[in-house]
Amino acid sequence: MSASLTAQTPPHTGPERDHHNRPIWRVGTLTYTRVGLISVFSWLLWGDFAWMIKERALSPLVPLILKKFDTSDMITGLLIVTLPGLLELVLGPVVSVLSDRTRSRLGRRIPFLLATTPMAAAGIIGCAFSAHMGGWLHEILGDSSPGRNVSSLLCFTLWWLLFEIGTIVTNSLFYALINDVVPSPLLGRFFALFRAISLVAGILFNLFLLEKSEKYYVFSFVVIGVVYGMGFLLMCLKVKEGTYPPPDAPAKRPGVVGAVKMYLQECFRLPYYWWVFSAITLGSAVFLPVNLFSILHARSLGVDLGHYGQYVAFTFVISIVLAYPLGSLADRFHPTRMALITLGLYAILSFWGGFAATTHTGFAIAFIAHSVISGMFYTCTASMTQRLFPKEKFAQFQSACGIISSLVNMAVAPGVGWMLDLTDNRYSNAYFFGLCLCVLALTAYVVTFRQFMQRGGPHDYVAPV
Repeated sequence: MSASLTAQTPPHTGPERDHHNRPIWRVGTLTYTRVGLISVFSWLLWGDFAWMIKERALSPLVPLILKKFDTSDMITGLLIVTLPGLLELVLGPVVSVLSDRTRSRLGRRIPFLLATTPMAAAGIIGCAFSAHMGGWLHEILGDSSPGRNVSSLLCFTLWWLLFEIGTIVTNSLFYALINDVVPSPLLGRFFALFRAISLVAGILFNLFLLEKSEKYYVFSFVVIGVVYGMGFLLMCLKVKEGTYPPPDAPAKRPGVVGAVKMYLQECFRLPYYWWVFSAITLGSAVFLPVNLFSILHARSLGVDLGHYGQYVAFTFVISIVLAYPLGSLADRFHPTRMALITLGLYAILSFWGGFAATTHTGFAIAFIAHSVISGMFYTCTASMTQRLFPKEKFAQFQSACGIISSLVNMAVAPGVGWMLDLTDNRYSNAYFFGLCLCVLALTAYVVTFRQFMQRGGPHDYVAPV
């Protein structure tokens, strides 16, 4: 079997059997027994745990830290979403194409992950000391200083920039690595386990650490940086890639302009992929308004961090229980069908939440329902790109989708923050913003599903190139 499945080859539907009638799974040149499969799953899930400790901890902490510098909601949205989006526009396509074409002793994904993981870890640790550095900068500048808070915000932004550079590269290629080493028939169940590990990390942080992390945020950031850096690097050293056929050699070197033109033609020429990119982008953006400002919403209603952490942990427990069954359903019925169901549920919830999430009780009910339904969506659709994009150019198409996602998120996050500033920070309106995005996402998913079925559906689909 060749090292990569071509776009003209439908995926296998189950394991093969060796001469002892034992099941074996293949992906490219890699062959797994049951023990080997458990091993690679374990190390990938360990890497995901390190990754998700970082994600689950930083998501609620960063808005709180920025508030210490008197940062507006719009600036918070710019830093947390728009800045990464701009970097994604530049770094995502370049790194993804380079990775798809890289051939090395360590593979085509691992070398990039080994290089950028320390950058992200260093950025997290640097953010921990941004207030101290801002104080030093303020004293050094004297009368020319823009103020202690602005100086601290500037230092935070520089370290956050380094962190995001490492994170964007890692995020793009981690999923590409999974695509290269996990057999296609098991993707839905693998991502269900992936999701469960993410939720365990969230439970541990929100239940036991969140309440104290704002007060001891310096220590929290340092620990997160060290755990993430060491944990993810260990995964990179333990997971082995297969070998790949040589990349297609162009007739002549295209140059920068030619390379960009080729990239755009390959990824955006077919209208089908425009609908796929739109569905994936809008589906994720649906939950952004509530996710981005939920902790500030809680604070505005007098909900303390202890109760907020308990609500989050409770939703994660529910999501863990649902994760594997939902992953199995995604394998059986396909992620696009599951996405339509979960987005329909969220449309109902977001309409109700916009009116009801104005009291402590209303917030708790709406936020828990939001978290559970959004978790269902992410679990069900986690393997969708692996099923819809061409396997041999997966990272490239993933980066193209990332471009669209970045452009949308760059507008949504500060836009929602700006509108919340205009409405005197009435954070329940975030549910209405989510409802508007949900209607658009449902439309895109309906068109994507119809075209997917026309191209063969779950059993006979072939990714067009």
